[in-house]
Amino acid sequence: MNSFKEQLYVSFSIVVGIAVFYANDSFFKGLIFGVIATVIVMVICLVFSGVIESNHTDNADKNLTLKAKEKKTLQLYSIIDSHLDVLLLKRRNGIINDEYGFTDDSTWLKEFDKFLIKICMNEEDSKTAGLKYIKRKAEALNTGKSNETQQFSNDMNGIDYEHFCAEILQKNGWETSVSKASGDQGVDIIAKKNNIKIAVQCKRHSKPVGNKAVQEVVAGRTFYGTDKAIVVTNNNF
Repeated sequence: MNSFKEQLYVSFSIVVGIAVFYANDSFFKGLIFGVIATVIVMVICLVFSGVIESNHTDNADKNLTLKAKEKKTLQLYSIIDSHLDVLLLKRRNGIINDEYGFTDDSTWLKEFDKFLIKICMNEEDSKTAGLKYIKRKAEALNTGKSNETQQFSNDMNGIDYEHFCAEILQKNGWETSVSKASGDQGVDIIAKKNNIKIAVQCKRHSKPVGNKAVQEVVAGRTFYGTDKAIVVTNNNF
């Protein structure tokens, strides 16, 4: 508390004490009550001043904390943007629909945790904000390309190729789920349409595909109880 406020409170308390003193007929009673009133008013002023200053300090601290969080969030967004293509790919490949129709995002969440640890921002607030930000980016990208299908690239790995094939099926009206593990039971994709269920094995190969892939997907057809089984490849058989 600054000296001006102290002087103001002391002066006000003395004035109240003098007023109480003159309000009494007895000198001694007026003196006693005047002193008591002065002390009480001084204490009240000090307490009131402390509450105001405390609230002001708390609000200032909250504003500083909020600004610090906002600054950190913006830093996180900037780092995410610099790695956005990779993160979107990891997200797409890490969120799958299992054979029961449930969404499993555990692989993506583990991958994002690794990313946050590497950039030293693995607090829960950063994780929540980062996941929401990437989801918005993915949704915006999907909206902008709702009528487009990604193009095949020689840079695709096996998992990328599975999602590429699943996307083509989806564009043609099939409901698809990509296996959690590549080649699970010889099947990479389960697709459904008009009460028809098919098992798909995707082979991203640099050379022709042999009989083994066909044998695996036939076994997968039995395991998953599908009506048909097919092998898809970028090469020949």
